[in-house]
Amino acid sequence: MSKPFTLEKSFRRDWINALRSNEYSQTACSLYEKGKGFCAIGLAMYVCLDVSKEELEGEPTRESVSDSTGIPLKDLRIPWEYTPYGFSSTCNNLEEELMDMNDQQGLSFRVQAKWLIKNTIGV
Repeated sequence: MSKPFTLEKSFRRDWINALRSNEYSQTACSLYEKGKGFCAIGLAMYVCLDVSKEELEGEPTRESVSDSTGIPLKDLRIPWEYTPYGFSSTCNNLEEELMDMNDQQGLSFRVQAKWLIKNTIGV
């Protein structure tokens, strides 16, 4: 069985390492909540794309993320699909899977990292 989601190799590696590191607190239903932590997708944006905590807390737009990261607007998809910097245009339901695991099931970052290892491929 092939892995259904494609991520840029260094993006995938850095995201999985951050999820497994125990350095970041976890929250639900928010990309970042001051004093509480990140959701898995917010953590990817923070660690892999250098989106600031303040911007994540303020529900970033495509334009604001492009300005803060230097990623050209034409290559940036919000909320979660990044091409070619992170999420590929083929990752239709990756964000939904992770939001469900994080927000509805309350699964830990480590469990989500294992899911990413199993269900994504770095290119």
